[in-house]
Amino acid sequence: MAVKRVTSVDVAKRAGVSRAAVSMAMSGSSQISTEKADEIRRIAKELNYHPHAAGQILRSMKTDRIGCILNGRNAQAALSMDFNAPILACFVEACNENSTQYMVDIHREGEDEILPQQMTSSLVDGSIIVGDVGDKLRSQLEEWNNYPCVSIDEPSRYCVITNAEAGIVDAINRLVALGHRRIAYAGGPQRYLLHRKAMGGFQNAVRSGIVDINHDSWIRIFGHDVLDYGSVQSEESIKWARSILTAQERPTAVICHGILIARAVVFAATELGMKIPEDLSVVSWGSAWIAQQNYPKLATVEQDFKSMVTEAMNMLKSLTLGKEVLEPMKSVDTHFVNGATLGEVKK
Repeated sequence: MAVKRVTSVDVAKRAGVSRAAVSMAMSGSSQISTEKADEIRRIAKELNYHPHAAGQILRSMKTDRIGCILNGRNAQAALSMDFNAPILACFVEACNENSTQYMVDIHREGEDEILPQQMTSSLVDGSIIVGDVGDKLRSQLEEWNNYPCVSIDEPSRYCVITNAEAGIVDAINRLVALGHRRIAYAGGPQRYLLHRKAMGGFQNAVRSGIVDINHDSWIRIFGHDVLDYGSVQSEESIKWARSILTAQERPTAVICHGILIARAVVFAATELGMKIPEDLSVVSWGSAWIAQQNYPKLATVEQDFKSMVTEAMNMLKSLTLGKEVLEPMKSVDTHFVNGATLGEVKK
């Protein structure tokens, strides 16, 4: 026997409202109270009711769907990044909690790049842009100044930005409190705002005399290709770590803007007979869930991914409803997660 499809009539009966009220609740109309709309959407979720997408578009000329655009040479690369993956997870979770339909595009920049389908086919009412998606898409978004979109960790008309400088300074202060002054730093491509801001925080600490850099090699900026996930990044990071750790005067701590780089530094140190954290402290940057999956659990500066996505979605909602955004640039702080790679300087 075929399973009966749940319709708006079923939701209306359960909620004790009209079909029109169900339609207004599911489309986010301001003609129904927030409390009643939330109750109707809760009942719809319990009944596993999903509005017919085409019907919604015809009725309101809006899709009632939002998009998320990630950058990556392919889906596997994009979703393996310890920046993209936590943001996408928070985005999907938030959409599910709010019964919001969504669409995700992986955008590959380059000479043959194609604009995301969600934009060109009007499949969403607006998009959240995660990180740097390249010059072509960025220029297109600037031309489409009426297309609602919010960027995460890249500057745009509406954006949510990590307070990366403060995050790095906090990590440095924790190391200094444990007796560290000789601290090395491994950063990423300076094309990315997040890496530029983090690097700026470290350089300010050096200029202020909080951190001692005994050789230029103690600061290493890895290029875009090296930051791609895979053996190349690990090999280059290990070579760099070996070079600074075998010098006559070596750092007692290393801050790594990336979990793979931090893992490579730990590997190189262990290979050289050092104990972590007795002989060397290592601080990573990235999701604590990823940083602490393997041994040793990395101490890490973690972005507040949930708050970033929440701020971006609230901003996007205002834009899609035609409301004024009073604070078009939001700054979100990081937090420090302790781990097994942080310790006092050996005396």
